[in-house]
Amino acid sequence: HPDLRATDAKSAAADMSRTHPDMPDRGADLAARLARFLMRPSVLVHASGDAAIRSTLRGLLSRTDTVILDAGSNPAMFETVLAAGACALRCPSGSLDAVERRLLRLRRQPGTGRILVCVPAIGRLTSVAADLADLSALCIRHDATLVVDASQDIGSVGQGGRGMAEVLGCLGQIDVILGNLAP
Repeated sequence: HPDLRATDAKSAAADMSRTHPDMPDRGADLAARLARFLMRPSVLVHASGDAAIRSTLRGLLSRTDTVILDAGSNPAMFETVLAAGACALRCPSGSLDAVERRLLRLRRQPGTGRILVCVPAIGRLTSVAADLADLSALCIRHDATLVVDASQDIGSVGQGGRGMAEVLGCLGQIDVILGNLAP
């Protein structure tokens, strides 16, 4: 995503080298292979899914942002949004209608800054799949950034293992994809 600063790439590399000393050499190769696999221009590799969430959201967020969070999101998302001082609005898990109502209400308010919509591709506790194609269209229509935590589906869902975004045909339409390679 264009709002992620170059320092975030250095932070990700430092994170990997602290936890996996042999990764500095292989980290760049892994990032390039993952970018091709996910059909993204680039990726950042972190030591864990939580580290990816925290680092990425810290790089994206400012105090003037509003974040619509799916209730089933990883706790690291909630913690990072609150720590960044952004306005956090919670929506029922998997509710496209609730996200749309929030977006409509926010866009009617004068002075609303940037809006991010953060959802899990598949709910960690509910196993409910988000309608990523409709969420993507909704975010485009309301000029919001879509952030998807694909930790529960990358590598295990879809014909090519690219997750729910692949299944729903919207892989290239998601602004930020977060995940991990844990078994």
